[in-house]
Amino acid sequence: MITEVNQVFQKVSPSKKQIDDSISLFDKKMSKEFEEAARAYEKRAHLMSNVVKPFQGSHDIKPESADSSFRSLKDLVMTEHEHQRYKLTHDISDVEVRKTFMLKIDDRLRIMGPPYDVEWTNGVIGYAKKNVGEFGITPMNGNAAAAVGEYISPAQDVIARFTAYVPISFSWLNWIINSGYASTNGGIGVLVYDLSNGSILADNRSVLWNNTRTSPGLSNQPETMTYLSYTSAGETYFAMRGGGLYLVWVWCWSSANFSGNVALSMSSIACKMPFMVVKPWLSI
Repeated sequence: MITEVNQVFQKVSPSKKQIDDSISLFDKKMSKEFEEAARAYEKRAHLMSNVVKPFQGSHDIKPESADSSFRSLKDLVMTEHEHQRYKLTHDISDVEVRKTFMLKIDDRLRIMGPPYDVEWTNGVIGYAKKNVGEFGITPMNGNAAAAVGEYISPAQDVIARFTAYVPISFSWLNWIINSGYASTNGGIGVLVYDLSNGSILADNRSVLWNNTRTSPGLSNQPETMTYLSYTSAGETYFAMRGGGLYLVWVWCWSSANFSGNVALSMSSIACKMPFMVVKPWLSI
């Protein structure tokens, strides 16, 4: 679905090579970031475990005795994530009203919705569905990210304002039973590429949570709903040249890392993007 109400932004049809190259560009950038983050987390986990170990009391808990509970907990997290996805898919009842309202108050908008042009995932347990605008992740002791993207080409030089209607559901937990280290973080972002030279025009990210435990106990946040517009990544501004080709990604990421005797860290993010909006903010 594409609703075009002005002549500033044009519908584009990139070649397969352009699509493959632009996905590869995004994938290389994020893969490098995740590799660096994984090394940093591993080092920090090792150092933090050594620091806190002398100060922690001993508990007669064998890791193997907790295996069944951990497996059950992981199954529960996956079930809860599917429930989050279901709610996002079926409970968004005001999408058409929102689009109609936006068109009425500003006739310079271009509103785009599924199917989007590209999709991307990185890490373990992630999905992206460009045909319906859904993406999400459930990392367990590692990193994961997912995104959907749309190509944009303006008819004239312009500074554009990008936003999107993206309901977000997320949850996380850090659990240390005996000793160790557990940390998780996650967020939502908008990344804009100029495909003429592969440069990044905007990398607007908002952290949804960031939590670390180094002592026995449980830190967790049950299912929480928010929207892209409620975060610092809710509006992104960038300059475009007339006739140029640009790719806007909306994506989520999360890292869940743990180490030690009996510890666990898990997280979940589910997103749905019924539509995105590009507005010519200023002609240049």
